[in-house]
Amino acid sequence: MFLILFDMCRSDIEAYMNILVLDDDKLVIKLVKGLLEPEGHVISSVNTIAGAIKVIKSNPPELFLLDLNLELETAYDFLKIRSSDEILKSVPVYIISASAQEMDIITTAVRGAENYILKPLNKKVLLKKISQLEA
Repeated sequence: MFLILFDMCRSDIEAYMNILVLDDDKLVIKLVKGLLEPEGHVISSVNTIAGAIKVIKSNPPELFLLDLNLELETAYDFLKIRSSDEILKSVPVYIISASAQEMDIITTAVRGAENYILKPLNKKVLLKKISQLEA
């Protein structure tokens, strides 16, 4: 009986994702954690693109949520580096941004981002977009 319960728990755990977040707004990171951790996802965060690259190369997450406009960098900087690095390309990137500009959405997609999520973040939308990866 213990083995059966253990197997059931294991399959539940496998549905959860390890997600890396890069946003210069600590409130956004706190919000992402508040929305996704109760759903079982494991959230970690970094402050810079260099930090994100280090984490992705050493312990790749299943998803990278990346703010479009950081204080000193942009998502475009990361996407440019990612385009020539197989390890970085193996992790899906979802851009999170307050910008609803069609040009930003199209440009990030052309440069390799898998999805674009508008701020303010909405739990239902965020979970739906994440579930598309799990399918």
